[in-house]
Amino acid sequence: MSGGARQEKGVISRWQDERGFGFIQPEQGAALFVHVSAFAATPRRPAVGDAVYFLRARDDKGKPRASWAAFAGVPQQAVTAKALPDNTPRPWLAVLFVIVLCALYVRGLLPRDVLMLYAVISVLTVLVYHRDKAAALRNRWRTPERTLHWLALLGGWPGAMLAQYWFRHKSTKPAFRRWFWATVLGNGALLAGGLYQGERLLALLR
Repeated sequence: MSGGARQEKGVISRWQDERGFGFIQPEQGAALFVHVSAFAATPRRPAVGDAVYFLRARDDKGKPRASWAAFAGVPQQAVTAKALPDNTPRPWLAVLFVIVLCALYVRGLLPRDVLMLYAVISVLTVLVYHRDKAAALRNRWRTPERTLHWLALLGGWPGAMLAQYWFRHKSTKPAFRRWFWATVLGNGALLAGGLYQGERLLALLR
């Protein structure tokens, strides 16, 4: 926690778990916005009625928000949350997948267009994640989760995995993670099927 910041206590008065944000009602004063990323070091998702400690900050429009929060019921959580290990999933699979794609391209087993498609959609996915994270912090219109899943399924999942790590966004929500891994498996199946059909076509032409 930053020096000089005063820790306060409050209660989660509203929470929209599917959108990943809510409001804290302090012991004194008006409610203020809190995003789930402020709870990055805590063991579970917030819920209405949870007592929390928080640090007050302001967004780019000057509106109050919680820059850090922790459950008051967890012993020493308010003091040690920042020292807990970061459990955000690492994007090693995405890096390994890109290396495999490049190796297949060099060996002539993967068309250049397919490699470029993965690159373009992955970059687009990173940009969409970045926009959605910014919208969440500003309480603005959010990108539907199904859009993020479609981008991942169409080949943007390496970019999605990197974005989840870089931006700490959509990286811990269980339901989203289950669907995300389903899109990774689905895209892998589509790629494997395409490579198999390509090999069969080359064999027929020889």
